[in-house]
Amino acid sequence: DLRHLVVLQHEIPEPGSIILWLKRNNPKFEIVFNPSPFKPLQKDVWNSIDILIVNELEALQIIESLYSSDEYKKYQNIIEHDFLNGYRNICEELKENIVCQSKKNGVIITLGAKGALYASKNCTVSHVPCMDGIKVVDTTGAGDTFLGALITQLYQGGSLGEAVKFSTMASSVAIQRSGAAESIPHYTEVDALIQEEC
Repeated sequence: DLRHLVVLQHEIPEPGSIILWLKRNNPKFEIVFNPSPFKPLQKDVWNSIDILIVNELEALQIIESLYSSDEYKKYQNIIEHDFLNGYRNICEELKENIVCQSKKNGVIITLGAKGALYASKNCTVSHVPCMDGIKVVDTTGAGDTFLGALITQLYQGGSLGEAVKFSTMASSVAIQRSGAAESIPHYTEVDALIQEEC
């Protein structure tokens, strides 16, 4: 059951206007947004996104741009005392009050060496750790690898959890190699590693 996905980043001009246009004119398309490099957007744009993918810094920047300074400091304080729990709270907040409440909505926060968190309309926040025994060589392209792997899995009908697990494994492999495009693993390689874990 193939899905219709449109992937946008801040590297194209005015993604907010494209998101709003798509939501009005082609609602069958799911909007996947990675706000990198970060720029503040109006709340109605954030509310029109079906799947939001952010790193830990971008997650905090969204909170800072939409909430009061007291709320922002509250989240910062939780993160300082309990990193994973702080980001769990942000992930839940983004899922409940920021992204579109469509059937297939989702929020993913990548956390570098600590893996990734994700939540959707139908599930509470879950954590996917990185691959064990990683020897980091080069982090160039890790985010792009994650995003590409995630979209591939979602397009093929995988659940959000399956897609995040696959993407976390793919980016774990990529950071153990030099280069950008040349470090991205093949689908079969990532799939074989996941099968080994099962």
